[in-house]
Amino acid sequence: GVPRMAADQRKLDDLLSSVPLGACSDDHLKTLGLELSDWRVAAIWLGLKDSEIEDIQEKGKSTAERSITMLRRWRQSRGEQATYRCLASVFRDINRIDLVEKICELVVLPTSPAPALVQNQSNTTLQSY
Repeated sequence: GVPRMAADQRKLDDLLSSVPLGACSDDHLKTLGLELSDWRVAAIWLGLKDSEIEDIQEKGKSTAERSITMLRRWRQSRGEQATYRCLASVFRDINRIDLVEKICELVVLPTSPAPALVQNQSNTTLQSY
């Protein structure tokens, strides 16, 4: 019912607030791009122009390539504002919770001062889906 959804939503908000505001690295964009099959939807949410999306569609040879190119263009156009948290919140909005968790795996866990605590949180988050 509703309460469970709310609990999941709260966990998701906690997850998002733990995502750093740092700018995305190219390696991480590649990792995420490989899993982002619905890149056009993400591109719209990230604010890319239709002309850019068409350009990416035409030049890209595969979904993964288009996806990675799209994320790179987003980063170029946003500069300092192209943060992990910004990307994570868009992934949440398009219902790619798996990618929100992927971002957390990439950037939250390694730098966390209390890995045990974070580990528990991420396990309970995973179980709740």
